[in-house]
Amino acid sequence: MFSIPDGRSPAIYDQDGELIWQERRNVPTQNLRVQIFRGQDYLTYWTKEPFGPGRYAMLDSSYTERFIVTPVGMVIDSLHDFTVTRHDTALIAAHYKRRADLSAIGGAVDGWILDGIFQEIDIVTGTLLYEWRAAEHVPIPNTLKALDNGEGTEDQPFDYFHLSGVDQGPSGDYLVSAGHMRSVMSVDAST
Repeated sequence: MFSIPDGRSPAIYDQDGELIWQERRNVPTQNLRVQIFRGQDYLTYWTKEPFGPGRYAMLDSSYTERFIVTPVGMVIDSLHDFTVTRHDTALIAAHYKRRADLSAIGGAVDGWILDGIFQEIDIVTGTLLYEWRAAEHVPIPNTLKALDNGEGTEDQPFDYFHLSGVDQGPSGDYLVSAGHMRSVMSVDAST
């Protein structure tokens, strides 16, 4: 059983509840699971670092940290989703704070949103292979979330899309889950 009982220290327990492994951390930790990279099992989890969007650690079968994957560029968080693809790359769902016109939904012309983005990253080199941003493809008025009082400011940007997960289909296209659109979208990998 995988658990992060204190929200900071990922742990694995056997069927009797006995601790098999635990790593003590002093930062928030989430999304503990096993994924396959280059034919081998890796334990992956996200940690929030003191500065930046956080990082994903990949530990081999001896619990040795072999890879660290971080979002490329300016994002404010990346905790929602981290998937190792069958092509041995990483998909990261993240958010980016940016200005946007919210007048069509009752907000300010010079408002702020959390733009849902995902990135495909080379695990070994950290090179950005592909990036998609919701605000460049999905109009803000398409959201099913109401603009609440106080939202749409720099301190409280409006999360109109809420990208909660991304995966890659057999064709190579991306499947994007958008919580505030209540939909899963297919994104053509060639665009």
